[in-house]
Amino acid sequence: MYGQIIRRLLDEKLTTLKELEQVTGRGTSTIYRWMRGESEPHAGDLRQLVRDMRNPRAKRLIVSMLLADLPLVVHWVDQDQQLREEYESRQSSDGHDVVDMTLMALASVTELLACQRESIRTEPELTEDTYSRLVRLTDDSVRYLTTSRLMLDKYLRKRRRAAPVV
Repeated sequence: MYGQIIRRLLDEKLTTLKELEQVTGRGTSTIYRWMRGESEPHAGDLRQLVRDMRNPRAKRLIVSMLLADLPLVVHWVDQDQQLREEYESRQSSDGHDVVDMTLMALASVTELLACQRESIRTEPELTEDTYSRLVRLTDDSVRYLTTSRLMLDKYLRKRRRAAPVV
């Protein structure tokens, strides 16, 4: 999947190989290995791509392709007072922070799905350890997504206040 994303970015001329190298700090051979599916970028590489690419269309393409095949329905946890207080205590946030938090949620969900797949394949019944890990990963995913939602809300309010009145 990651190779398809990189190939599409290049095919649609949304970026160049040079920009991919600069943003990720990886060499040409590594990027070509990603494109051939011989290796995969780290979550940090993806975060850097979404955060530091110059072309906004490239950023949107990366995120949309990463999220396209996830069988998720998100129920926001607005009532989680502890999470809200924890988020509100942060100094400030911008669009980059929202992207970072969303990528953390994606990484957590990816790990959750891999753990579920592995446990179904190898365990006739869930062990207590596997169950605990799945619950923790689910909680982390919801926490990251909820924080991302709160950040988006705050970012939108900030942008609306800054918008000129017509």
